Amino acid sequence: MDKPEGFAAQYPREEHGWIKFPSDVATRRSLFVPEAMEHPAKAQLHLVDALVEYLTQPGDTVIDITAGTGSILLAARKGRRVVCIELREHYAHLIHQSAEKMGLAPMQYVVLQGDCRKFLPITCQAIIFSPPYSQTLASHSGMIRKDPKMDRSYGDYQGGEGDLGSLPPFAFNQEMRRIYQMCLQSLTRG
Repeated sequence: MDKPEGFAAQYPREEHGWIKFPSDVATRRSLFVPEAMEHPAKAQLHLVDALVEYLTQPGDTVIDITAGTGSILLAARKGRRVVCIELREHYAHLIHQSAEKMGLAPMQYVVLQGDCRKFLPITCQAIIFSPPYSQTLASHSGMIRKDPKMDRSYGDYQGGEGDLGSLPPFAFNQEMRRIYQMCLQSLTRG
């Protein structure tokens, strides 16, 4: 079967050209441990899969520097080596559990628990991640909803070593700039 042309070409677009990825809830439930559903910011699995296909080849190393519950493990299922960096021990443990549920061998993935700034740069061909939320910036833009479940979930990342979310906007942006520079240093040329 031929690969569709362009990024995520197999998915429909809406009138402005935005990709309409289908829901990933059933896929997530089939691949990940149930506790992974509690994470407040899960990456859309079809988007992650499309990025892996578009940006990498089998044998490449792919990193997620804010791995959460390990959505990037999809890349390991496609023959890529995966490095997950997760700040919180609880979620790093869930990544291991989900990898086991998927039947991944330990040589297919690595989970590093801690602040990504302590691990980067790491040589790789792609880095796929969503930046951490800044509690301060997000609350000003109305992104963070004030319901008990969301407050508890975002609270998992507030405070403690490596937390960027509660930094003032200027400091948050400075640290993200530093992280992006380390990401750039991680990527192989080409």
